Amino acid sequence: MDLEPVLAAAAGDLRLSALIRRDDLSEKEEKESGRSTCVWLVMARSTDDLAALGRDARWLPALPRPGVRAWTDDFSDIWSVFQWN
Repeated sequence: MDLEPVLAAAAGDLRLSALIRRDDLSEKEEKESGRSTCVWLVMARSTDDLAALGRDARWLPALPRPGVRAWTDDFSDIWSVFQWN
């Protein structure tokens, strides 16, 4: 599941800044280290609040996707976030 566009849309609706970081590991790395691939997304009221993370090249702006909107109590679309391979 790729929740980045949903969370980016929510951040936009709430006028928040959002950064995302993907720690991608190969299957071999996962097995050897015992870790797994992770995706982190943080939101804050302003870009200044995320300045420390923003200086790290691994943190990128979270991007919405056309046609994917923020989920609310009245709307969600689970099919829009599946990554079909």
